[in-house]
Amino acid sequence: MLIGCSLWLWLEAPVSDATDLVREEPIPIRAIIANPQAFNLRAVRLQGFVQTLERIPRAGGCGLADAYLFTLNDQTGELAIIDRGTCQNGFSLPAKPLMTDFAVGDNVEVVIDVSLLFSPNFDSRKLEGKLRWIKRTSELPGDGSYPSR
Repeated sequence: MLIGCSLWLWLEAPVSDATDLVREEPIPIRAIIANPQAFNLRAVRLQGFVQTLERIPRAGGCGLADAYLFTLNDQTGELAIIDRGTCQNGFSLPAKPLMTDFAVGDNVEVVIDVSLLFSPNFDSRKLEGKLRWIKRTSELPGDGSYPSR
């Protein structure tokens, strides 16, 4: 009975996209850099422009698709973000990475999972974001001096 109720609740639960999971306003990258532990393992919304973009062959979903590493810049700072794509199903078919259709200079809004990665002996750390959602935007935060394509 408990399993049946749990299954019913799971099936009836509304499906939300990544944008429903975070606050409405993008936060400045400077806030994450200044206090990375406060954002570790949390989903955050950012807005800026794609400063660099690198395709990494066969490093994405299921080891078959390409991954993308890009730098997002919002004038308060910059953050490395990775898009590894995902596996679509049990047959290990890779899903198309989100960054496939984007280029350097694109103004974007993203939702990322923030990760604070420590070295094995905890003497250094690296801040990274994993891409969950992205869209192009014509709206520019700050003074609007971002480059455009």
